[in-house]
Amino acid sequence: KQRSTSISLNESKAKHFKRTISFENIRRLSVDKLPEKFQRDSTNQIKLIELINDEISFLKILSSIQLKPNDLFDSIIQFLHTNNSILIDKLAHYLFIDLLPRILRIISEKYRIILFQQIIQPFFVSGTHLQQRDLYPYSSLNTLLEAFYVIFKNNNNLSEFVPIIRPIILKYIAKTHNTWHRSILLLEQYILDQQPNNELLTNDETYIESLNSLGELYEHLNEDDYNISLWLHRQFSPNIKLLVSNALQYEQLGLFQQALDYYTQSIKHLHTNQILSSPSSTLNRFSQLDEYSFLEQHWIKCTKELNQWETLTSYCKQQSNRDHLLYLDCIWRSANWSLMKETLGQLDAMCNGTNINLTNSSIQTFQFLNPNPTLTQSTIISNILTIKDFQWKFALYRCYLTLCSTITNTDDPTIYQTTMNITERLIDYCSLNALKEWKHLPNYISNSHLNLLQASQRIIELQESAQILLNIQTNTNNNNTSTSIISTTTNGNTSTTTTNIRQTTNIHEFKTIVKTWKSRLPLINDSLSYWNDIFTWREIQYNTISTQFDKDLNGTNLSAGNNINNSNTNTGQVLLGIHAVAQSITQLAKIARKHHMPNICMEILSR
Repeated sequence: KQRSTSISLNESKAKHFKRTISFENIRRLSVDKLPEKFQRDSTNQIKLIELINDEISFLKILSSIQLKPNDLFDSIIQFLHTNNSILIDKLAHYLFIDLLPRILRIISEKYRIILFQQIIQPFFVSGTHLQQRDLYPYSSLNTLLEAFYVIFKNNNNLSEFVPIIRPIILKYIAKTHNTWHRSILLLEQYILDQQPNNELLTNDETYIESLNSLGELYEHLNEDDYNISLWLHRQFSPNIKLLVSNALQYEQLGLFQQALDYYTQSIKHLHTNQILSSPSSTLNRFSQLDEYSFLEQHWIKCTKELNQWETLTSYCKQQSNRDHLLYLDCIWRSANWSLMKETLGQLDAMCNGTNINLTNSSIQTFQFLNPNPTLTQSTIISNILTIKDFQWKFALYRCYLTLCSTITNTDDPTIYQTTMNITERLIDYCSLNALKEWKHLPNYISNSHLNLLQASQRIIELQESAQILLNIQTNTNNNNTSTSIISTTTNGNTSTTTTNIRQTTNIHEFKTIVKTWKSRLPLINDSLSYWNDIFTWREIQYNTISTQFDKDLNGTNLSAGNNINNSNTNTGQVLLGIHAVAQSITQLAKIARKHHMPNICMEILSR
């Protein structure tokens, strides 16, 4: 019978308590569960005590770590070296940026100055960082640069960082280690902070060095508007300031002939001032040299755009410290391959750090292409890495020389095959270095990528040129061996089986490439110098094609057994090359007219 446990109206609390704990109610309790509950509570209590003891021991360890900072750093280092994932690199990057400002706060001012002056500069220019050149943005050099940027920014003395590290070092690490934007922002901030004292900065070495470094970075990224604005802001000599201003503005508008005239006058005035006057200090002398170098570079640019390559060739011959890349750029257009071979040999010797003439053996020139250079070669290469477009242009010009001077002048199959192997290796090297340069440019596509996009078309057409010359050589060999080919007989009728088929296939491949070139044109907003590069190379290849087929037509490389069909085919190829040359000249003249250069257009058509 179920008993009621509720308190009735007339029942006291004492009676209700006695009734509740009566024997029958106690008998209904689960006696077996009581020991289990008590056991569970005691187990939980033991675990809680163990957890508290562990927490106490951990806090004791933390208190000991505060007395031994090396233990903390050792633990962090071990943790960061657990694996080589990109997440660990990112964690190490931001952890160092956060820790370094805190550490430097506890260092006295005396040792902090020693750290900045005697450690920072050697660290940033060390050649060991070249191994991490492709690890941006988590390279050790970029991490330290960002950490110091945070330190000086938090102290509101960001302009003091540039004199400590020096602007020329910021320029170097921007070019070599892809810190473009951070270096440019630091230089810009320093220049802006110095503006209230602009009249007193004409003899400030750091300020002038900052202007030169910033202008060079703008030039490397093809930021022409920024670069011109920076130079308009600078203090030129009073007698040439107006001339330079007019020249820069004409250049921005694309009026290169007027700009060239003003640049020529500015250079003459500056040269006259250097002869008649003696600078008051060495710094003023270097400032004039910077002005002369800037005017000289823009004079070369305008001369290129005006297609005056003979003038540039004469200019390079007169210079004692010759610009080899500019000289090579002039030589290959005139097809002077012997002079180009000599110049490339000199450039090879410079790259290898020797004065040995390497022009006698084209294979020795590939010492510079060694993927694992020695320490001495690494030091030399670190200087060459800062030259704009050096790597891929070097291989491109070497391939021009190999294709145009060797393949077209030999009938020996062994030499021909060796030359083709070298050409393939150079093309691969050129493509690889163009891709590396692309990787070292800023992540956002901008004018800085324009040169490499144009270089890709030149490399592709170089590959296609090698294919054209291969077809020509194969066609010539087929003509030379056509009398020795075995004929097959079917039902008593004799028919030639291989020569005509191979020859027809090669001719079709050649026509396909030429047709592709006709339809693949640069953009209208590309510079005329780039158009000239493309069409001049095509014109050289078309002339080679016409010359080779003309030899076959005249019987130079033809055997006595060839028939009239081969002669008619070669006649068509000669005409194809001539028509392609004429069309190339017409297209280049059309672009010159659209760029508002009628004089250049008439000069091109006069060919």
